[in-house]
Amino acid sequence: MALDSEYDGSGYKIEADLDDPASFFAEDVESRGLHFDDFLKEGSDGVDLADLNWLELVEQDPDRLPKDTTETAIPELEEAWGTDRRTDGVHVHPSHQVDLERARYEESLRKNTSPSYRFEAKDLQRVVRKAMRRSAHPRMYALKDILHEAAETLGDEAFRVKRAMHLVKDDYGLAGNVFIRASAYPGYEQGKWGKEIKRFGSAEFILVDAKTLNGATHIQDGFCKVTGKRAVTEVPWEAAYKHYRPLLEATGR
Repeated sequence: MALDSEYDGSGYKIEADLDDPASFFAEDVESRGLHFDDFLKEGSDGVDLADLNWLELVEQDPDRLPKDTTETAIPELEEAWGTDRRTDGVHVHPSHQVDLERARYEESLRKNTSPSYRFEAKDLQRVVRKAMRRSAHPRMYALKDILHEAAETLGDEAFRVKRAMHLVKDDYGLAGNVFIRASAYPGYEQGKWGKEIKRFGSAEFILVDAKTLNGATHIQDGFCKVTGKRAVTEVPWEAAYKHYRPLLEATGR
């Protein structure tokens, strides 16, 4: 199995199977179906798919960058660890073997700048939205194929949407059945995506951001007048479970 390594915006090493780009988002890529267990026990990890603007911030945080320590460096330690060679304390690695991505990341730290990217925030949002829409059709799109396409599209910048794709994985089997995400259908309130959204008649909720819930004219009395669904910023899982319990029991779930 051929592996490729990347470093995310925090410097953590992440690996993916070159023969399977979907492995970049690896954990469990099997279909979850209509299951509420995890959501009844705990919430999300803080990433908000109701508002994808946070993707604009997937860059290096200047406050986390190291300060210049050249004045306090100890020459003896520099010599011991090698100034022109890499070592883990046991083995010496020639400088030409330095991982390219790690070198780029370390260079960005040294220059106190954010890494440069090929894809803009709107490109990331487009990839995530497409994955969200497809995850709402588990019978049409396998989760592994959805992740594979996202990873292949972004290539070495796939780490920028990794957290979002983990939530797409969590949504799989629930999106389209229990809820739909408004952010996956930009312009739906103006009549776009009408035919697509009608397919989700059984979905009780539409997830919107707080600004839309409290100020949009198409949201009245807690309901979306465009879709007819209950508008919420997060799914009330206890209420959802009670609503879908008859279906779950009838199908042995």
